[in-house]
Amino acid sequence: MEIQPDGSFKLNRMLPPKEIKYFFSSDGVSTAANDQMQTLLPTEFNENIVFYDKVATNIKIQTVNVIEVEPSTALEDYSFMTKCKPRQRRRFRAAETIDRWTIPKSLFKDYKFDNEKFLDRCFEFDWECSRILRVVKTPE
Repeated sequence: MEIQPDGSFKLNRMLPPKEIKYFFSSDGVSTAANDQMQTLLPTEFNENIVFYDKVATNIKIQTVNVIEVEPSTALEDYSFMTKCKPRQRRRFRAAETIDRWTIPKSLFKDYKFDNEKFLDRCFEFDWECSRILRVVKTPE
């Protein structure tokens, strides 16, 4: 609901193209607005209505407000109420060339890979630390 400069509130709604009858109710009292077009119902509307919080009230009214909605008016009036736009068709461009994954560009760039010299040093260190010579007495 939007507040107007005169302090009143305005809420736009889409209505079907036909004659719409309506009234206002507050604190269980139903009435038609005097500053809007009115019509007299053939018989008094008298019905119990249950609202959202299971609050029931009896509506008794014979004079209601009326508005005639023309088919063209409904569609023209609706156009100014749209606040969102349909999606725009996306245009895709050719995929950009992506650099291939390489080790120098990755988080493994500082990793030191094994080589023969390093593996020989590791073997010699492991051999010295092992107890294999104490367990096996003859090298055969």
